[in-house]
Amino acid sequence: MRRAVLLLAITFSVFGQTTFTCMSPDDVAKHVIKKVAPDYPLLAQETRITGTVFLEIGIGESGTASVLRVMSGHPLLVPAAVNAVRKWKYRPFELDGKLAMVNSIVTVTFGDNSSDQTPEVRAHILFLMGQLCMAQKKYDEAERYYEEGLKLWQDHDKDAPEAAESLANLANLYTQEKKYDLARDYATRSIAICQKNFRGCFQGSPSSKMTPWRLANSAVPCWTSRLF
Repeated sequence: MRRAVLLLAITFSVFGQTTFTCMSPDDVAKHVIKKVAPDYPLLAQETRITGTVFLEIGIGESGTASVLRVMSGHPLLVPAAVNAVRKWKYRPFELDGKLAMVNSIVTVTFGDNSSDQTPEVRAHILFLMGQLCMAQKKYDEAERYYEEGLKLWQDHDKDAPEAAESLANLANLYTQEKKYDLARDYATRSIAICQKNFRGCFQGSPSSKMTPWRLANSAVPCWTSRLF
């Protein structure tokens, strides 16, 4: 399953300005005590729309889940996913002996052929976790998530647009850390994949893996210009 989903910029206001601690999806999953399945929207069923919705959630000290952001997903599926996740319940988290509020990425799948265990979905979860860690300036954790996601893509399809995106994210991370040689190396590799897909797109090759829309969404960010 390619990540051919509509990226959404939807943010929900919860818990005021409270700071969350980033927690891995695997650790969060171990704390689940109630997980409500989503109602599959009738229109989505009739039009055979399936797929995965990716959400950033915050878990309060009581274990209540709230949706902080919709990261990606089909618009017809997003409301049902959000409504379901808001009913999920977790065992409270403790850090250094104190109750803590944590955030993470969760997925909600729709359709018999959809799964949150495919390499594509797992790689995207790792990419999103990297973003969360970057926002909290936890660069070591972000690097680990990005590297794991990149490895999944390289094992699956080394020239996939998502691999270029992962390389670009690592280049951005190394730029933030002022490791410019590493940043330049990863940015160069990312650009090479973009160029390869770009040529295939406009040569009309049946094996082309990237459309102009996907190329635009996987383009190396403009900050790379400072590296060259």
